[in-house]
Amino acid sequence: MDGGHGDGHPFLLGGVVGWLIWWAVRRSAPTGLVGGVVVWLSTVVVGMIVRQLTDQGTATAFVIVSLVVTGVLLLGWRALALLLARRSRTRS
Repeated sequence: MDGGHGDGHPFLLGGVVGWLIWWAVRRSAPTGLVGGVVVWLSTVVVGMIVRQLTDQGTATAFVIVSLVVTGVLLLGWRALALLLARRSRTRS
């Protein structure tokens, strides 16, 4: 990609940073909800910093949409897995 609008690389970098932070502290993959929050926030914060540094824009509406979309993608499946695991344990 040319680094213009729609380039997801800043967010990919942020996600990698979040994974590395979690791995450095816990020595495990961030598959749980707490790990997901670390990766999610890192994804957005680092992504926005990179976007700002590369003049790609960080309008308030874009930040909000990024938080919501990445939150759903990075936390949604974790929350669903946690809910299903709890439901399974209560039925056992």
